Amino acid sequence: MLFHGDHEGKPYLVLEQVDPIGFDLGRLWSQYELVGGKLPALLCGRLFKQMAQGLQHMHGKGYLHLDLKTQNVLVTLDYNAKLCDFGVACKIGTVYQLVAGYMSPELCTGKNPLGPPADCWGLGLILHQMYQRGEWNLVETRRDQGRVKAKLREGIPGKRSMPGEVRQVMEELIREDPAKRLTLEGLLESSWLSKKAAEFEKKSGAGWINIPRASAEPTKWLVPYQGSSRPLTLSVLVGSKQKQLFGQKLEDLGLGNDFPDPENPVVTLLVRQPGTAAKMISQPSPQTALAAHTRLYLGIPMDSQNSEKALQFVEKKLGYDEEAPGGGDDIQTTTTAERLIKNHNLHEGDSRDKRQVIERGAMYSFAMEFDCFVFPPHIGDEATVGPKPMEGPAGMFAEVKHIALDLRKNFKISLAGIQRIGKTEVEWFPMESDMVRPGDLGLIARCPNEDGSSEPSISAETLSKLMVADKFQTIIPKESSTRSLTTDGVAQHPKFDCVKLYNQPNDTEESVGTIPNGTNVKVKERYADFLLVESKAGSGWVGRKNVNNVTDG
Repeated sequence: MLFHGDHEGKPYLVLEQVDPIGFDLGRLWSQYELVGGKLPALLCGRLFKQMAQGLQHMHGKGYLHLDLKTQNVLVTLDYNAKLCDFGVACKIGTVYQLVAGYMSPELCTGKNPLGPPADCWGLGLILHQMYQRGEWNLVETRRDQGRVKAKLREGIPGKRSMPGEVRQVMEELIREDPAKRLTLEGLLESSWLSKKAAEFEKKSGAGWINIPRASAEPTKWLVPYQGSSRPLTLSVLVGSKQKQLFGQKLEDLGLGNDFPDPENPVVTLLVRQPGTAAKMISQPSPQTALAAHTRLYLGIPMDSQNSEKALQFVEKKLGYDEEAPGGGDDIQTTTTAERLIKNHNLHEGDSRDKRQVIERGAMYSFAMEFDCFVFPPHIGDEATVGPKPMEGPAGMFAEVKHIALDLRKNFKISLAGIQRIGKTEVEWFPMESDMVRPGDLGLIARCPNEDGSSEPSISAETLSKLMVADKFQTIIPKESSTRSLTTDGVAQHPKFDCVKLYNQPNDTEESVGTIPNGTNVKVKERYADFLLVESKAGSGWVGRKNVNNVTDG
């Protein structure tokens, strides 16, 4: 509630409008279920953390919700959770009875004062709905001498596959005895919600994620990306009646480019082919062909002026068309009405049953998960991610050395995004001419599994070719990838009597100190037009032009 009051003697309430209107957690998980998957555990964890914090606030005010289920959690376009429908809410300590298969056992029996465990049950119910195919009827009730007795139904909790740490939380939340149930505090401290945050959300400066450097052990080169910046990613299922797509190669459809076309910025991130032994193709080639039930994962940068055009392109190429060969006369629809991105509202959901989805295909907004790594120092001062080095006057007169990494060909890395030092936003789906520097984060899509978990799409051995200097230099010779930098210099500002120090290689933020002109400094690292220096007078990042006697070899 935003405001309340009286107007001309009539009471009013002003509530927040949650866009898209009517989109709830039930519709979100069902669209994943329709195409044979489950809500990604990372996204589910984000939503559950918000729900738990919302309930903590509510309980702190002395009230219980009591009617938690997927339909009573709204989800915004930015994947934020909003609790709604407080029609049966009551004060903590109330003796209250409501009998339904999804209500907590103590609410069904109505014997004792209710407390926060009743809402913890509701969170467990939501997990059960999302990962056990919508099963909500968890409690069996019967009357005995005028009183209701309640217990968990046989076979509850369900046994369908789901991520282990999510299952542990679910089972502890729907324990029959409220005294033994997982608390909200316990939920927030669980390995599911807190472990990743503790390991991967350590931040310093302007939101920079503290990822282990290239010198770290190989198993820590690649870690799940936990930043808030997210692109538009689509999951596309090829239907069994979309015969016009069978045998079509990605290059035939305009989806086989290694790097996005500026005019049509669509990237094919992953492809899963049908079959019991289906394996994810983590680096699709232009020759990758489609078949019935092929699943594609596509990426579109939302900040591109051509994003809308790209959506229309994907819709035209992959949407169901009844006039196409093999479309069949039994499907009563028109090409226009059957567009799978209706008005480009990717959260609209789908009223079709699973059979129709399997036949006609489906296209949904998909919460893709990503891993990230840190570009190592031995790539040189700057490098392009594609096959061509920086060209033209900008490259000829640049102060730093540019090389071409050609990440896909040389290192088998499909780069999904770049997060710069000192920045919180990701540059999604970079062009082949985009630059990276030592210390930048590189992002790679994770392979989604059908149980909602995900796994890296690249091995430590493959990544080592980029991360280990000796291996890197067998691919890109040392003389072409590095320029030596003398380690000593002298601080000197051309206009002032001191040089400003910064926490990050970025002079748009407030400085953290100064060093006098003439101070001898040791240069520890270079990033674009900035140097990380140490001196007796202070240490930090300074502008490259403010240090004399530092030369590139």
